[in-house]
Amino acid sequence: MLDLPFSGALPQTKLAIEASLQAGRKVIEIYHREEGFEVSDKEDRSPVTMADVVSNRTIGTILSSSQIPILSEEGEREVKPDLTKTWIIDPLDGTREFVDKNGEFTIMISFVEDHVPLIGVIYSPVNDSLYIAQKDKGAYRYDRGKWQRLKVSNIDRVEDARAVLSRSHITKEELDFVKYLNLHGFSRLGSSLKVLAICSGAAEIYFAANRSIKQWDTCASNCLITEAGGRMTDMYGSELVYNKGSLNHENGILATNGFLHNQIIEKSQVLRKKAFKG
Repeated sequence: MLDLPFSGALPQTKLAIEASLQAGRKVIEIYHREEGFEVSDKEDRSPVTMADVVSNRTIGTILSSSQIPILSEEGEREVKPDLTKTWIIDPLDGTREFVDKNGEFTIMISFVEDHVPLIGVIYSPVNDSLYIAQKDKGAYRYDRGKWQRLKVSNIDRVEDARAVLSRSHITKEELDFVKYLNLHGFSRLGSSLKVLAICSGAAEIYFAANRSIKQWDTCASNCLITEAGGRMTDMYGSELVYNKGSLNHENGILATNGFLHNQIIEKSQVLRKKAFKG
């Protein structure tokens, strides 16, 4: 087990790290198989592979020792708001990127208490990079044998900001908003790597102005970006809640370095009003 970069780690933090690393080893074995792997479609026409299933099973087995229920993309998918504690996991975030072999996929595990993420763990198997956060303890990356504390950038002018948008899921509305913001530039990334770029100070803005994003897509990232000094809300500025309400984030999501958050929300509202009048 890794020595953690802070004291007072919850037992769930250590368990989530163990689960993410073990699942990651199995996922990367499948990824590099010479004979390839089967890809099938779920009911919503999104892809699923053996790696999704194996990762989900591995994580579930390890987390089961906590006797805390699990909400997972590849397992129990029903929100149960009466539960005080729950795990929320995405065993393979970026399945499309996994299939496309571009390396931009991650494993996401989060622990939620009273609908708030207390722990976020994200592992990038291709890069062998581990990202962890625990409420009020900070956010960190473990890479090449060293821990580094994550901190968002201090850019506070929208025109100087760098945005990251989805590699595989992007709409005309989102591209129009980027153009309207007149940003310094934007790039496209898969999975939770978009929010991790903001946590690391390599970008300032990520948003998805649609209702397709689900709770397991954001929970671990939300904990990480908050502990790195940034913010994640819906596109109207309301806080995201977990294991409560709709499984989907009905009003999209916005993640920023914090300094730009309110500015982006205001500009989004102005653009919506213009579109409505038009």
